[in-house]
Amino acid sequence: MSNKVTLTLNGRAFTVACDEGQEKRVQYLGQYIDQKLRDVARSTGPNTAESYQWLLTSMMLADELLTAREKLDTVAMDTKQVDTKTQRQNDIDLAAVQQIASRIEELAEKLKVAG
Repeated sequence: MSNKVTLTLNGRAFTVACDEGQEKRVQYLGQYIDQKLRDVARSTGPNTAESYQWLLTSMMLADELLTAREKLDTVAMDTKQVDTKTQRQNDIDLAAVQQIASRIEELAEKLKVAG
């Protein structure tokens, strides 16, 4: 079931549908967009075409999204590098333990033969 939410953006009302339980999120998103629109309107002045203000606002929001994605990618790469380093160290540790175990087994065999 979908619900309807009315958003006011740049002084104009827009009714949008959303899933049940998502009303507050949609309202928050609308308020966020409206704030960005008002920021753009203040910086461009009253004689700037509304369509141009919407374009600039869209560009600003797209830039925020792209920046956030780039940061997530960087964090993911850093995490992957740490995981790769940890795995390499684990492989080295395992090889050392296997080498020590082989050496102990060799010594044990020698002791059996000698004893």
